[in-house]
Amino acid sequence: MRNYLILVLLFFNVSCSQFFFDKENVQPKRCEIKVTASRDINPDERNNSQPVRVCIIESKRAGWQPPHLYEGVICSDLTSTADVVNHETYIIAPGQNRLYRTTCPNSETRPRWIIIGAEFQQGIGAHSVIEKEIPAENSIIHVAVEKTSLISL
Repeated sequence: MRNYLILVLLFFNVSCSQFFFDKENVQPKRCEIKVTASRDINPDERNNSQPVRVCIIESKRAGWQPPHLYEGVICSDLTSTADVVNHETYIIAPGQNRLYRTTCPNSETRPRWIIIGAEFQQGIGAHSVIEKEIPAENSIIHVAVEKTSLISL
């Protein structure tokens, strides 16, 4: 009987501690932004493909725009401000991929948006910037760079 009581107490101790540790060890949900460049991106005047400058910006505010958007330098002068949580800039060659990882917003944080911008040799166009809200669940956002446009997949 005594051994049985010890076994029951040990079981409850392990069960309760496991219950509390599970709540503390909950992993944050992750969001990935995958940028894929086609082989014919950013053509020069002779239609030869060139690397393109791409930036990924996390913002706390929908509709946030890079400071020099209309000058064609989307990825310049990016700093962490009240609206910008984080940013990364990449040079992507034709046929290359980049992966940006961040945590998803949860019920305790405000929503966040991802702004993907590209600086093409021909200047800014109708599709040089894409904005998407970061989902609250694990997810992958796919964006393709094709010729002189960004395309959300």
